[in-house]
Amino acid sequence: TAFRGFWITAGPTHTSALVLRAGRAGEEKPFMTALVGNDPHPVGYLGFATWIDHTAQFKLQGGGSLTVDGYNFKFLRFPISFHFKAQAETAVHVVLAPDNSIHGDRDKDVYEFVFGGYENSKSVITQGMQGPYISAQKETPNILSATAFRGFWITAETNAQNALVLSAGRDGEGPFMTAQRALSRLQLGHIAFSCWHDHTAYIRLQAAQPVL
Repeated sequence: TAFRGFWITAGPTHTSALVLRAGRAGEEKPFMTALVGNDPHPVGYLGFATWIDHTAQFKLQGGGSLTVDGYNFKFLRFPISFHFKAQAETAVHVVLAPDNSIHGDRDKDVYEFVFGGYENSKSVITQGMQGPYISAQKETPNILSATAFRGFWITAETNAQNALVLSAGRDGEGPFMTAQRALSRLQLGHIAFSCWHDHTAYIRLQAAQPVL
């Protein structure tokens, strides 16, 4: 008669092993944890099901819903959700990439989030490094600070129309940048950080946030 909230995370340990966790919404401590070996299979999709002769409804945090009947899975691309803090005078760049090589032609396969570009005045999401804009360019004067850490979040998830939705915002606020793209065969499994020429940025990563 009521929806109950849960979260799932899948991320590497310091030894590059994959750790899987699940818990209740509002509770940081997981009630299920599993450690997979150092060479796990790539995780690119989420599947939802219930048991034979039963029906379940799911609401996704990013919007949309699913109804499944029986032990028949409906699949969505695996979402990405993380928080970080940045201290920089200008231009913090974050990319979501299919692997850890983004040089040459590979830079077209990434999505780049620019926070406080143009001398700490504008922010935008691009297709590829320094590529074409895929979100509206947002006026964000002084969004970064050279003397204090500022918190941000980024998500990449599949909506009910099976499109990839990229979003970014300040900690504790809704998104100020959003872009929607057709799903690619590439799996966004890596995150990278950078800043602009002749500048230094300090980044603090926070624990991965639940997406369900």
